[in-house]
Amino acid sequence: MTPEEGAARPRLLLDTNVWSMLGRIDGGPAFYAAMAEAGVEVVLAPSILLELARSGNVVASGRDVRAMLAGPRRALPTEAELACHDVITQVRRLHPGWLRPDPDVARWKQLHRYWTVELWHETRQNWPAVVKQVRTLPTADADAVYAVQRENHKVARDAGETSADWYSPAPTSPGWLRDLWPPEPGLAAWRSEGHGIFSLALAEAVQGNLGNGTLRTLADWLETHIDPRRITDRAWAQFWISEIEAADVPHHWLANTAQRQQVLAKVTSSSPRDAQHASYLVQCDLFLTGDRRFAACLQDMAGSAPFDFAEVVQVPGDASNLIAELRACVGAASGNRSSRLA
Repeated sequence: MTPEEGAARPRLLLDTNVWSMLGRIDGGPAFYAAMAEAGVEVVLAPSILLELARSGNVVASGRDVRAMLAGPRRALPTEAELACHDVITQVRRLHPGWLRPDPDVARWKQLHRYWTVELWHETRQNWPAVVKQVRTLPTADADAVYAVQRENHKVARDAGETSADWYSPAPTSPGWLRDLWPPEPGLAAWRSEGHGIFSLALAEAVQGNLGNGTLRTLADWLETHIDPRRITDRAWAQFWISEIEAADVPHHWLANTAQRQQVLAKVTSSSPRDAQHASYLVQCDLFLTGDRRFAACLQDMAGSAPFDFAEVVQVPGDASNLIAELRACVGAASGNRSSRLA
């Protein structure tokens, strides 16, 4: 996957399970050497690190982390930062009056530095301490997503239906919101759920008492640039219902669509974490995973996505020579990428 002269190096992101495969064989140094030879930039997502920290075996996860840190790599921002950056960019384009006159750039940089530099430094210095810290973080949001996914999976299975792509307004919705709602088939799910989650995040920025980990995290990023008091409920709803497109908020679209697409397959407790990983597919060119169902989910999404994202390849879990297998996956993706660019 050697890039053409002058072109940016292709970016490779590995799923948690692939890092675990490498960890089991102490394959980090050999992997990075192979990727350097292939001209590939390895990128790391913080959601992968947090998933390892939540696993049950600190010794095993420490082995996997050593593989992650065994060579040159670039740490990506969190999916929350990326999604909020998308929203703030669209607010700046469409409604600059919603922005704070004095954006807290220092706070944004502080948060960005923690997740892209300091957390990884702490990981290298004292992995057990990072694990202990991560396990104190709220999990109610991921638990709630898992519960909803399980119920939706049962409903879809029993009815022979696919995951819902369109929403009708809730019976309790105010009249003005029902008036804004498009006719059948309704409002695209990513719009409805984006309006819902980011509305709650803005409310958290104002009230600070909703107590949900995801909402507080989103609020931390949004409030550095957006003043929620400048936004009316109707204008915020209109923003999500008709003013922006999926390609304007790709990180939200990816995570939200992955959550719904997973309903069609087996739902596990790791499914909400996988949906977080999906948001990084516009931050890389190739994503390798050992999870057959997750790979199929993401590959299905590619057919309907309104923008391009990374090629997704499943890595065989029984590869006798893992480094060679990963190198072959990268080489095959190189050919596909060259064909697309031709």
